[in-house]
Amino acid sequence: MIRDHSGFTFIALLLWLTFFWFDIYFIFFFIAGSVFIDIDHYLAYVFREKKFLSIIDVYRRFMRGDYRNDGFENFVVFHNVEFLLFLFTLMKLNFLPVITFPLFLGVLLHYVLDGFSGFLNKETKRKWSVIVYVIGGYIKRRNEN
Repeated sequence: MIRDHSGFTFIALLLWLTFFWFDIYFIFFFIAGSVFIDIDHYLAYVFREKKFLSIIDVYRRFMRGDYRNDGFENFVVFHNVEFLLFLFTLMKLNFLPVITFPLFLGVLLHYVLDGFSGFLNKETKRKWSVIVYVIGGYIKRRNEN
């Protein structure tokens, strides 16, 4: 995550520049894809801690780095290649293109910004694939026995 919120600024600038070329539905689903995708960080926290906190409290813990202690945080359900491929498949099948095209573009932009942020912050533990996450966990458990 880009800690100085430059990702949000970039998205806001991009939306401002495209406001006159796209309709309100495109902008809404683009924002949903690029911003609301981060709800999976909250869901991961609730699943791991077995308690509900306000989103602001979870955000504060995230910014302090409290979530980085057990390896579970490296996988979040919407931040993976398979989710992007699912959206791409829906888009190519022409399934609700008014929704899937801007949603796909928003998620793709989010992934690019996350990857760029990870590169800048030298984060190398993120799991970008469900398959790699599951197989890696299986191999790790198998080697421990």
